[in-house]
Amino acid sequence: MKRHHLTRLGILTLTALLIGCSTTSRYLGYGDSPSRTPVQVEDRSKTLDGAQQWLVLSARSPTPLRQEYQLNAAELLLRANNHDDAKTLLSIIDTSSVDYSLQLRKSLLQGEIAIFEMDARSALRWLQPPEDYPIADELRPQLHSLRGQAFYLSSRWQQSAAERVALEPLLLDPLDVNDNHQIIWLTLSLLSDEALSAAADELPSMLNGWMELLAISRAYRFQASQMESALANWQARYPTHPGMQQRIPDMLAQAREVSRLDGPLALLLPLSGKHAAAGHAIRDGFLAAHYAGKDEGRNGEVRIYDTIGGAEQAYNAALRDGAQLVIGPLRKQAVTDIASIGSLQVPVLALNHALSDTPRNLYQFGLSPEDEIVQIADQALMDGYSSAIALVPNGAWGDRLLQTLQNRWEQFGGEMLEVQRYTSSGSDFSAPIRALLDTDASQSRKRALTRIIGGKVKFEPRRRQDADIIFMLAFPRQARLIRPQLKFHYLGKIPIYATSHVYTGHPDKAKDRDMDGILFCDMPWTLGKSQQHNPLRQQLQTLWPKQMKRSARLYALGIDAYNLAPALNVLANRPGTRVEGESGTLYLDEQHNIRRILRWASFVRGEPRPLVQAAAGVKTPSGAQADEQ
Repeated sequence: MKRHHLTRLGILTLTALLIGCSTTSRYLGYGDSPSRTPVQVEDRSKTLDGAQQWLVLSARSPTPLRQEYQLNAAELLLRANNHDDAKTLLSIIDTSSVDYSLQLRKSLLQGEIAIFEMDARSALRWLQPPEDYPIADELRPQLHSLRGQAFYLSSRWQQSAAERVALEPLLLDPLDVNDNHQIIWLTLSLLSDEALSAAADELPSMLNGWMELLAISRAYRFQASQMESALANWQARYPTHPGMQQRIPDMLAQAREVSRLDGPLALLLPLSGKHAAAGHAIRDGFLAAHYAGKDEGRNGEVRIYDTIGGAEQAYNAALRDGAQLVIGPLRKQAVTDIASIGSLQVPVLALNHALSDTPRNLYQFGLSPEDEIVQIADQALMDGYSSAIALVPNGAWGDRLLQTLQNRWEQFGGEMLEVQRYTSSGSDFSAPIRALLDTDASQSRKRALTRIIGGKVKFEPRRRQDADIIFMLAFPRQARLIRPQLKFHYLGKIPIYATSHVYTGHPDKAKDRDMDGILFCDMPWTLGKSQQHNPLRQQLQTLWPKQMKRSARLYALGIDAYNLAPALNVLANRPGTRVEGESGTLYLDEQHNIRRILRWASFVRGEPRPLVQAAAGVKTPSGAQADEQ
């Protein structure tokens, strides 16, 4: 199957979006080693001339100088972003009879090219030196840096961070060390709560120290006093850990700041009319977080306003009552109405994404399906897929999300081979599925062959072979019907990626028994065993069991809206800051949108299970191996 490699710009941009930081050191960033740094035109010309000179010199030099000069030329080609020529040159350099340091140097360059091509599997193969071979000191930083990048590209976050830990003693510049700590932290932040908590059961190590520290930052993010106690225990366990100087002061400062909520809050929601159910769920989640926060001294008054009479009217009433911060409104038109006021006297945290350009003091936060679409496209690209087919529902919702999916997929070099639409109200989706998988063409060939030979033909339909992934946009009722029909029509082992819409938000093994294998992203509130012990979730489940079953994600939105209120200044004044919320890992972009980083899960025996990283880098559902034994 043809591989469609991402463009260089696509790789750098996509990786920067996922890791959320950039550095300048040769050995630190994802995409910042010499061959991946943009080169000015005049410098590029000089670099290519230098490569040519090394090649001329190598032609009249004996082994091993010939190979060393050829490798010098290949590295300069990479510096000039001439990856194709560098790859060709490396393929003809014979290092079989030279010192291992030259062999490793060649492998490092080949690994770097594989990373550029988003081929993590090949990169890790090149970057795995034999255990009994000595590694030159000058090559160790590059080896650990590239292995960290390769593990990151294969979504093996813990192994990637381990390489960064191994890199640290080799860094001489204190600024590089600090940047390396930042990359370790951001990489480990992609791990699930279950993966982080496992570190506490192991012997202390530098990596486990980072993981335990991150687990503390999540568990007590809005509870400053409890965080202080947990950090005291951590410091006793890791007295010389670098996180003590760099992370602990920031963690405590942030927890104290987001725990401080003194001024009156105004909550603007539709509490009557056709959107009242959504408004009530968000309100109840908001108030549950409010009452839980009183234990930490968050005693600000909350006043609630119904937007049935208009969002602007409710906003003005909140100002007259002395509100220092407004949360809401919910509907897109209501958000637009608030923005049209012009100058907003107090910050407004709107609970929807309605505007591309936000006025001063307006922040947008919501459960945007477009955010999920971007994440499933990015994750599929990072997982090495490039040739997609898609099954989407008819209507404005499906059209809008399909457009976002195609734009994102093709922006970074993916190819959308085919799209088929289905009618959501139906139950038989065989027609669009056959067209999507091209099994109709297989049936046509059978009929033609039968006519030619005039007898029965032993035949098994065959689906198209050019696709390596399928995107499915569907709600639970449709997904439960589509998944077995895809299997019936010979989908085989093509992975299915979906948004959270395929899952109701609560386990139902009987109804979801045919959903096995679907990969989807969703919020922490609905995934993971740790949620079974979440006190807020247990409280809401007891008070409103039916509503929680129907609108679980809206309760999480309300909880996060309350907790974000005092955190807006932190997010705005400290770029790159992330808040671990119930609806995802939250951060603020340049347009004042609160974005969510979601978790990944797969259905196994009718239950969603958070994905963990297997030893070979393949995503597997947690607990799957135990179930199969």
